[in-house]
Amino acid sequence: MEHRSVGQRVLLQTEHNKSIAATVALSLSSLMFRELGPDARDMLGVVAFFSQGVDKDNLDWLFPTITGRKTIFDKFFILSLTYRSDGFITMLAPLCNYLCPKDPMSAPLLCSAKEHYLNRLPNGFNEAGWIMSEDVNAEHLLDVFTTIDATSGDIWGACVDSMRHLYWHKPRLTILGPKIERLPDDHPSKPRCLFHLSQSFQTVGKYAEYEQILAHTLRLLRERGGGGDDQVVQALNELSNANRLMGHLEEGIKNGEEAQWHKHSVS
Repeated sequence: MEHRSVGQRVLLQTEHNKSIAATVALSLSSLMFRELGPDARDMLGVVAFFSQGVDKDNLDWLFPTITGRKTIFDKFFILSLTYRSDGFITMLAPLCNYLCPKDPMSAPLLCSAKEHYLNRLPNGFNEAGWIMSEDVNAEHLLDVFTTIDATSGDIWGACVDSMRHLYWHKPRLTILGPKIERLPDDHPSKPRCLFHLSQSFQTVGKYAEYEQILAHTLRLLRERGGGGDDQVVQALNELSNANRLMGHLEEGIKNGEEAQWHKHSVS
């Protein structure tokens, strides 16, 4: 077996990256590519950004302002910039690394795609098939843009919608979990996000985490003076269920009784 030093491996990787860059640059400078118009490069950036690429049936939805979008994507395929996989148009990892926007906020087509996702997520219950196929893309987009702007209520509202759809249509843990738990306790979206995060743990049978996150949610709601609102009632009912699943029956009964008391106090 051939062994290489760290320096040799770094040199080989550097040469590999230069080779990829040169190959892509050659394709982008070709007459065929230049004839695709000024938006072609940004369209490739959108494909490179999304983990799954873009659904071939969603081109009209993602790029409504681009004339001849389907023809443009056919030319990407001819130029070996993209390929098709399970209904999605995607590209090889080295191309993704090269073409993905370094600053998503400065990529107009990507920002437009973000808004299309944010507008569609609340309607996911009527589009279960779309949610089940686009869940990885939606999570990745939310993960990136919550990092860019952790104060955006719209983004965190979309995170809640995403988790609700996973709960109903594709039960699993979300990659957004650690980020939600790291939010400052005074972040306005944290209780709601924590509540829906707890349900993802319940669906996969992680009842201790389910209970712990609900307890945290309830504490935040109470600290904010929400002692009699529907959110507290909902959190107490879920906490009662969590304790029941863990075999803590007395605690679960107490949670349920407290939920009923708050419910009647509101009415």
